[in-house]
Amino acid sequence: MKKMLTLILALMLTMTMLPALAEATGVQQLPAEIAALFDAPAWEGYDVPYTTERPGQLAYVWDEYGDCGLVLMTNGKVDVLCLIERTSTGGMRITGRNYYAIRGDYVPGFDTTPDQPNSSVTLEVYGDDYLLCFSKASGEWRIVSLYDYGASYMAYISSSRIRYIPGKATGSEPRMIFDDAAARNVYGVYDNRFAAFSWHSFPASVSEARAKLSNPPDTPSDFYSPVQVTLRANEQYDVYSAPGRDSYRPANGKAVMSTNDWVQIFGVEDGWALVQYDISSDQMRFGYVDASVLPAGTRVQQLTWYDLPQQTILRDVTVTDDPLESGSSLIRLSAGVQVQVLSSFGQWYYIQTSDLYGRALRGFVPQSCIDLVTWSDGK
Repeated sequence: MKKMLTLILALMLTMTMLPALAEATGVQQLPAEIAALFDAPAWEGYDVPYTTERPGQLAYVWDEYGDCGLVLMTNGKVDVLCLIERTSTGGMRITGRNYYAIRGDYVPGFDTTPDQPNSSVTLEVYGDDYLLCFSKASGEWRIVSLYDYGASYMAYISSSRIRYIPGKATGSEPRMIFDDAAARNVYGVYDNRFAAFSWHSFPASVSEARAKLSNPPDTPSDFYSPVQVTLRANEQYDVYSAPGRDSYRPANGKAVMSTNDWVQIFGVEDGWALVQYDISSDQMRFGYVDASVLPAGTRVQQLTWYDLPQQTILRDVTVTDDPLESGSSLIRLSAGVQVQVLSSFGQWYYIQTSDLYGRALRGFVPQSCIDLVTWSDGK
């Protein structure tokens, strides 16, 4: 009996010493409330690594005043930066994931500032040659600035502007001195949401930003008014020139719409949304995507078109899905071909025809190539 009591007391003593032992050895433990979030089959094989700079410090941070934090999970191949927030009911949940913010093999450290109540919180990720700063704006977490010490610049980032400030290495703290007088702004749409940031796609220079960033164009007043929407980050959706998967698909059957640039929605038709989206600095496209990709609660109008008889093409003409910029060709129509005019678009008509395989195809042609007739014309 004495041996049993001695064993129980020894076990109890060992358990009380564990936190002190962990503290003494400098090895962190993930708080139980946070660790519980990752106790799920989806996270099997993932662990929180220790930072490279401080091997006993886990790659996470929690801000008690902002009730938010970051945790890095890795399975050795994939790094997932997880954003954690406390809910209104007092629990915790993962509210964001980013797969592209961690650069290189260096396990970054984490910090938060300021560490006082009633102040906006910035969550920081610092690698061996970079620093990322995330903050909450308009109810959503976004990247607001970054320092790229390897490329010698810092950038202030918003959804409509990136401000670049060149830097010079010092060899001491601070690691780099930045020249505010040489700062340059580049204006255009940039998806700076937490989940969207990627080192691979972020424009690393003013010239690259000018080539990538753009703004939605003004559309003619005689067409539907567009609604800008924010779709889930880092997604690509198949695009067709007319509603339906059996219609013509541009780009040799490979047209896709990226959600990391501006997207305008003009309306929906038979479960498909008419969109205009950015492809490059000198090309845009009108097309249709499955309307199920629109965020829940998105309000867009139903598309209705002109009620007109078939129209005759007066001369050979190119049909385009980009009337406002590149005028890139979808198909070429010969004089005498019959088409359906759906709507006016400034100096263009929006028409429907078919390709050589009988697939429905919609696009724009100059109004000068059609002598528009109505039912009342009796033709």
